[in-house]
Amino acid sequence: WKSLSKSRCALLEALAKNGGNNIYSEEYKTKSNLSAGATIAKNIKILVNKTIIFENKNEYIFQDLFFKIWILKL
Repeated sequence: WKSLSKSRCALLEALAKNGGNNIYSEEYKTKSNLSAGATIAKNIKILVNKTIIFENKNEYIFQDLFFKIWILKL
């Protein structure tokens, strides 16, 4: 967590709180207080490469459910 950028942490918080569907929609970005779609795409790619999340049928899911729960308790 400490090694991730603020924008990646914010994205993980959004995924934990709001789920991993439609993350590029304006509604999701507004609700989650996320930046531009290009930044989201870049951060998604990095988080997938770090095996923190994975994609399944256009939904982004945490590899480790306990990490998601930990984020929700922050």
